[in-house]
Amino acid sequence: MGKKPTIIPWIGKVYLAGPISDTTFEGAISWRQYAQEFLAKYGILGVSPMRGKDYFAQLMSEDETFNDRFDDKVQAYKDINEPMSTAQAIFHRDRWDVYRSDIILAHLIGFEKVSIGTVMELAWADAYGKLVIATLDERDIHYHGMLLHTIGIMAGTLEEALHYTVAALGA
Repeated sequence: MGKKPTIIPWIGKVYLAGPISDTTFEGAISWRQYAQEFLAKYGILGVSPMRGKDYFAQLMSEDETFNDRFDDKVQAYKDINEPMSTAQAIFHRDRWDVYRSDIILAHLIGFEKVSIGTVMELAWADAYGKLVIATLDERDIHYHGMLLHTIGIMAGTLEEALHYTVAALGA
């Protein structure tokens, strides 16, 4: 008989929200990978909207942002023939990810353009009654009255946000 698969008893799921369009591929995945590794130490699953999208690494140069590479937001990824990257698939999977997560960790510090996708995710989180922990300060482009009301816990750094997330889940 073969070995049974190991089942990891995750104590919670955290959706890792944050801008993608105005970042490079590495910029979109690096902080999320760090957060996933940090959270996994406490038995918490970090859910990235970039999972299953490694093909972007082959399509984009190191310093090219998603906005540079794909200038039409509606047609954006149709040319690459990847079903996971159609506007419709991104919308539905990201909404489902927010719905099934316990906490939304939104990393918003240091961006120059508003991320409409992240704003949508925070609105869904609020509608679903999810706790949002966000990195944000008053100098950031996302510092807006409407968005502030979706955030339950505000952190000054990603490290702080990760520690608050662990504490909120009781890990």
